[in-house]
Amino acid sequence: MEVRKLDSLGVKKLYCKFFDVEWNRELNEIRPTAIFKLSNSLVISDRDIVPTIFITNESLYHLQQGKEVNLADKIAKLYSSTVKQIPSTQIKEIQIDCDWTEATRDKYFNLLTALKEKIAIDTWSATIRLHQIKFMSKTGVPPVNRGMLMCYNMGNLRDAKTGNSIIEIKELEKYTANISTYPLDLDVAYPLFEWAVLFRKGNFQGLMQHLQSNFFSATSFSAVKNGYQVTRDTTIEGVAFVQGDFIRVEKSDLPTIKKADKIIRNLIKNHTYAVSFYHLDSIILEKFSINELKSFSSSSL
Repeated sequence: MEVRKLDSLGVKKLYCKFFDVEWNRELNEIRPTAIFKLSNSLVISDRDIVPTIFITNESLYHLQQGKEVNLADKIAKLYSSTVKQIPSTQIKEIQIDCDWTEATRDKYFNLLTALKEKIAIDTWSATIRLHQIKFMSKTGVPPVNRGMLMCYNMGNLRDAKTGNSIIEIKELEKYTANISTYPLDLDVAYPLFEWAVLFRKGNFQGLMQHLQSNFFSATSFSAVKNGYQVTRDTTIEGVAFVQGDFIRVEKSDLPTIKKADKIIRNLIKNHTYAVSFYHLDSIILEKFSINELKSFSSSSL
């Protein structure tokens, strides 16, 4: 089903997360996790594949200044062993995903420069968060060929007063005023996912994902603005709820995404950009019809 829908949508490019680079607190060192293993070769067949490596800001914070080349060497070796699962003709770009800050900027940029010397590829791209656009003078511009503007996760997830932390037009407008002056050509990624955020006495408790459509039909939940209130203590699908808990339901819908895209298109006028959607799975492909997704002129996942 996934292959048929991707073919129907004309998707020519897939971003595949190869692995994460994280700070392991128990071992007190930087370690790789979630290493990619190809399970369905038909999904990637005849498409450009962009290996994506996620590097946590915490790992950069703990990385000793001057050790960037050492880390780049380890990342390059793991990349080389992982990329063997995919024909080399399908790979023309590598993307590094990192929410770096002013404090970790220099180490991150040094790491990118070292990686470029160790891995031969036509195009290097990096994800760009909205705050890195707004505060460009502080966070800097990564030494890559292109950027991927991440138009999601733009609100304060942990604040019970937030309306929708995934995508909210008012929040988007706060960060994009100077996007036309950003020196990298940008592609744009929009969200197609949804989740529920649990609060207890106003404090963030965690995320709930992939909930069944009838999850909140239980008598223990009462519909309120932006979500549900727990009316009595209960446990559902292994999750314990306490009377008074608030569950904020956050979704990304195509009308909101189209509003966001209109704003971005009016600001990025110097080049044509590709639109990508995050993320690809059977649930997402069931949620939206082919005609809905085709309303965007150029897409990848």
